[in-house]
Amino acid sequence: MSSQASIEEFRTEIGGAVLGGLRARPPGPDRGLVIALHGGGYDARYWHHPGLDDASLLWLGASLGFEIVALDRPGYASSAAGWPNGQSLLAQAESIFAMVDAAASGDRPIFLIGHSMGGILALMMGADARGARLTGIDVSGVPLSYSAERQAAMRAALEPVIASGATHLPANPPAQRRAMFFGAGGSFEARAVARGDTEHPVPVAELPDALECPEILPPLLARIQAPVQWTIAEAENSSEGGPAVLAQAARLLERSRRVATSIQVASGHNISLHHVARAYHLRAFAFFEECLAA
Repeated sequence: MSSQASIEEFRTEIGGAVLGGLRARPPGPDRGLVIALHGGGYDARYWHHPGLDDASLLWLGASLGFEIVALDRPGYASSAAGWPNGQSLLAQAESIFAMVDAAASGDRPIFLIGHSMGGILALMMGADARGARLTGIDVSGVPLSYSAERQAAMRAALEPVIASGATHLPANPPAQRRAMFFGAGGSFEARAVARGDTEHPVPVAELPDALECPEILPPLLARIQAPVQWTIAEAENSSEGGPAVLAQAARLLERSRRVATSIQVASGHNISLHHVARAYHLRAFAFFEECLAA
């Protein structure tokens, strides 16, 4: 697989700032562009993590004939210099639409796959009038619903940071990240838990979007016309999960041309850092294939 695809660093200029990440290209003409949007505190390598090469979204997508661009969202890694304090997710949507305009002319199929904060961003883009050009959207780990206790705890932790004028959220201790974002022991790549060079402080600018997600998303979801696939991890522990939340998402996506939902077994919130990542990525590409056929 990897011998036939090329992976390289990706850089493009948007409004005088550099938006970067990783790009994988198939050996021949591509069948569409997939833009991968990581969650809060990670970077493009969430989709191409050391120790999980066989599950890499980039290798897999290129082997299936797609061009994959895994972005460092504004404020992260190679995209930090131009946006040192990050951006709100709505502002990030503008930056990424500008990139799409430069990279995909005509009727080239465009897909989004987003995790957690990146999933919120993908859905915001889908709800925009320009989202009509999207061929399909796949999201996982989107906090559509919090328990009252979890949302109160988040407000208590995040609102003072936002009010303080700090530019970035202090890093969570490893034990807290382990509890919130990973499933049962043995279900994930052990190196993915240890804080390494694929993890970064979360810009405060995007925190309100996560905190207010259950209020922000419903009216946006009602505007999305593109097909949407929505996955929740079996051991989701950063927001509410399970079939009831998937059913809520499906009801809210009333204008979408097609809605598919799934529980990802043997996984916590960070699905692409678990051993079932390949299964999840295969399902995402199967959904994209169905979007192309439709």
